[in-house]
Amino acid sequence: MELNPSATVFRSWAAAETDALVVVTGTGLDPRISWVNRACAELLAYAPQELVGLPLSTLRRSPLRRGSAPPDGQPIVDPVRTVERTLVCERRDGSPVRLTARSLPVVSGGEPSWVLRLQPETDHARVQDELYAAHERFRSLSERAPIGIFTSESGLRLGYVNDWFCHLVGARADQLLGTDWMGFLHPDDLLPTQQALGRVLAGADVELPLRLQRTDGETCHVQARVVPVTTDGRGAGFLGTLEDVTQRLAWERTMTHQALHDPLTGLPNRRQLLETITARLSAADPEQRATALLFLDLDDFKHVNDSLGHPAGDRVLEAFSERLLGAVRGHDLVARFGGDEFAVMCPGIGDPATAEDVAERLRQQVSDPLVVDGVEVTVAASIGVVVVDRTHSTAEQVLRDADIALYQAKAAGKGQCALFDEEHRRQASERLLLAGELKRAVQEDQLTVVYQPVVSVPAALVRADGRGTVSVEALCRWEHPERGPVSPEVFVGLAEQNGAIVDLGLSVLRTACRQMMLWRDELGELAPAAVSVNVSPVQLHRPDFVDSVAQVLVDTGLPGSALTLELTESVLMADPEAAAAAFRSLRSLGIRVAIDDFGTGYSSLALLRTLPLDQLKIDRSFLRDLGRAGDDPIVGAVVALAGSLGLVTIAEGVETIEQLAELERLGCPLAQGFLISRPVPPEQVSRMLRAAALAERADLGALIPTGRRSVERRVSA
Repeated sequence: MELNPSATVFRSWAAAETDALVVVTGTGLDPRISWVNRACAELLAYAPQELVGLPLSTLRRSPLRRGSAPPDGQPIVDPVRTVERTLVCERRDGSPVRLTARSLPVVSGGEPSWVLRLQPETDHARVQDELYAAHERFRSLSERAPIGIFTSESGLRLGYVNDWFCHLVGARADQLLGTDWMGFLHPDDLLPTQQALGRVLAGADVELPLRLQRTDGETCHVQARVVPVTTDGRGAGFLGTLEDVTQRLAWERTMTHQALHDPLTGLPNRRQLLETITARLSAADPEQRATALLFLDLDDFKHVNDSLGHPAGDRVLEAFSERLLGAVRGHDLVARFGGDEFAVMCPGIGDPATAEDVAERLRQQVSDPLVVDGVEVTVAASIGVVVVDRTHSTAEQVLRDADIALYQAKAAGKGQCALFDEEHRRQASERLLLAGELKRAVQEDQLTVVYQPVVSVPAALVRADGRGTVSVEALCRWEHPERGPVSPEVFVGLAEQNGAIVDLGLSVLRTACRQMMLWRDELGELAPAAVSVNVSPVQLHRPDFVDSVAQVLVDTGLPGSALTLELTESVLMADPEAAAAAFRSLRSLGIRVAIDDFGTGYSSLALLRTLPLDQLKIDRSFLRDLGRAGDDPIVGAVVALAGSLGLVTIAEGVETIEQLAELERLGCPLAQGFLISRPVPPEQVSRMLRAAALAERADLGALIPTGRRSVERRVSA
């Protein structure tokens, strides 16, 4: 069909893609539909081809419903003028739709034609109902919301508040509406709130923390979120929410305090100490940067826990921390670093001499005895001192140097102070480097084992080297490829500190047991009857220690009766019950147990009576004046005590003939030392034992004059 509408109106309708257009043609009151656009078809839920050819009245009744359209006396179209009517139509599925139909007669080549524009008519009642329902939903949600909701109109007067807002400020809604809500703000929050609201009225959303002063005098912390709102007739205002964060902030403060403080003493912890030192280091002013750090460690605190129990130990730490706080200046920081370690940061002290004086004064003030559970406890502290200087750029470096100084203080004896210097740092670096090299040396089996004979005292007085040998002691040696020989006192201590002592001790044990089997095969009856191996407390306290020793015996084939394990007195003092259990397990394997360096560890004599022991080794320090200063009651008492308990006594460090003669007089059965033989490689032990056997077969076992010169000549041969 060709249309020739001359009216501009039709062209404007057709240009609007969203308008629903229908072209109808025919005479009478019910012309037929000859064309529809897509917008019309979609409005009425038809396909376009389904409407073409139908009477116009079909729009008022869906063809899916039986019957005809309800009568309506008003025509939809007019032959000569534009008509606008309201139609209640049905979509294809029968759902009603209220339309405004505007018909425009157009010129056509044949029958009369009209163009209809159909537009949905706004249902004001329905819209009003929907708005009311939405308002009720908002009100219901708002009233039950666990946050304060309010609106404020021009003039900052409250236009609406919900129940939670009333709860936050402690007032009823009728007392709040129309009032200035900023009257509930903390005075310090007024200015930032006014500035924030200025940004809101300019169109921005803001969020800020506020403090509300309730009518009952309490302060409530809230997080406010405010957005701009413009209302017709009322101008610019805003809508806001207030979230109560009082409990959350209290919880965060608690968590922050716990994160920065020690739970036992309440003192600042390591983290806060580091943060405070870092802040001091960042100061540009040298006076603000000047700081001394005192690092304290309680001497022998483990004995307090072992003897009185950990609860009493905690009370000692609490009392000590209070004493520290009372001994420092008000602006000094006292922190518990961990365990029995404390730190005191002294701002404003940049002179090493002053820092050392402060440390010494502090050491004296905290060293008085404490009374815990009715027991007087003496608490001595070793203190390392470091003064911040240009070499310190981080808090960790300051703590490192303080720890190095503490190490020096402990090395000097209990209850001492030591000031850090560059030499201490060099020594610490050297120890660290050596510890790494030692670990590698253990892994690569670079260490060797030498053996020192243990001989019967009468035989040692009259025979040359090797004669009268009862057993040997296995001793570890380290020949560093660059440093040369490293003292056992140095590398054994390092091994205990870095954990290498376990592998090292097991390696020495396995080597010594394997060597004993080689001697037995090589020398037969000339072989030593037993070998002694030193055991570190670190090894003994491992739960698998006894099993590992038993496995070495199985692997090497050495009977347990040919092995003696030597432990220091510190093992007894640390945990007597655990030591006794381990000793019993070892003796069940046939292994002998000896206490090394007896007399230096102040062990209880009662322990000697109850522990399953076999030997006591008298420390070399008790032999220095033996034979020169007359009778020595200590050595004689130890020998007599050991004999009464059925223990064998061995004197260590015998260096002179006079010492040896005095040991014989006191009845000490066994001895070892440089006078008899230095520690030597296993092949030299073999030669010594063979030489002793040849000498005896040649009838050289007769008594030799015991004069000092002749004995020394034979010993050095």
